[in-house]
Amino acid sequence: MKFVVSMFFLVLPMMVDAAPSDPMPEYREALQHELDNRAVARHVVPVMAGMYKGRPAGEFWEAYQALENAQAPLYGEHGQCHGLMASGFVPWIKAKTSIVFAWLMRGRFVSLLSGATQRYLAELEQVPVPGQERDRAFWRYVVAQERAQVQALALAAEDKHAEAAQILKGFKDSVLPAAVEHRACEEDSSS
Repeated sequence: MKFVVSMFFLVLPMMVDAAPSDPMPEYREALQHELDNRAVARHVVPVMAGMYKGRPAGEFWEAYQALENAQAPLYGEHGQCHGLMASGFVPWIKAKTSIVFAWLMRGRFVSLLSGATQRYLAELEQVPVPGQERDRAFWRYVVAQERAQVQALALAAEDKHAEAAQILKGFKDSVLPAAVEHRACEEDSSS
């Protein structure tokens, strides 16, 4: 009997997740992936900022950390609007692996991250976004911040850390405030 009850609680979430009632599964899947990526960044970036503190690369990582910290509430609220949040364990494992990799590959980590982020941006640009303006506005922000990261990482990979930091600071100071004004779960009259 214990086995049957255990199996029920293991299978039930899979049945609920597989329910065809979700009108925007691709968007929700992409949003979950992005929430997890932001969680990984919130673990990795502060470690990198500490690792490079007092060196030219430190300015870049500190700007990256400031952006991640500032946008975390926006991501959290939008995820909650869709019943999603960062997964916890998987991002934690990815973060720990990334930190070890960054330490082992100090000279190449930023250029590898730059390439991976550029590929990820291309994926984000292809995500079908549902009809609600709040989702469209949020996804425009997601793509814009990823684009800023691509630009900043490319400069950081060329050891242009001050320029890379300025891109992230500029994005945080100019684009983020407008996105915050478009709160995630407020009623949307355009849908």
